[in-house]
Amino acid sequence: SKTLFLFAANFLGLAIAQSNYDYYAFSFEVPAVACMGKNCQTQYQGNLQPQTMNLHGLWPNKYDNNNPESCGENNFVDSDLTDATRALLDERWNGLYSSSFSFRSHEWGKHGTCWNQGSAARRFLSTDDAEKSKINAYFTLGVNLLKGLNIDSVIFAKSVTSSSDLY
Repeated sequence: SKTLFLFAANFLGLAIAQSNYDYYAFSFEVPAVACMGKNCQTQYQGNLQPQTMNLHGLWPNKYDNNNPESCGENNFVDSDLTDATRALLDERWNGLYSSSFSFRSHEWGKHGTCWNQGSAARRFLSTDDAEKSKINAYFTLGVNLLKGLNIDSVIFAKSVTSSSDLY
């Protein structure tokens, strides 16, 4: 069963100028549904609450479907995350069925390395370590989009529940 929701986020005013993509695919999942078909592990679920969406990814995409991937070296190191970023990720961007480190490293290597920070991330940047700042900005932006769109209340306010029944 398909458990991911995709959302083209280019209308959110995120800076895409001078990038190798046209829009972001914003993917999130209902953990209870995602875990129906996968072997989710409690230790990988971070601080997810029962009625919250888990972010699966923020993916640079192109209209012609020739989407950029792995645009640079995957130098993701968990210790590069600030405490604030790690707290946000533990709340909303977890591996569910693989370690969160492994999942986040995959997402950064495949998608984050292609991301153009633009003005959307300017407040997260530091001149001390541009790459570390880019990693924190990418993940923080994804979580803040999920929270800002308030998708949880839209989905769960309508009493949407997980089920293995097909409709």
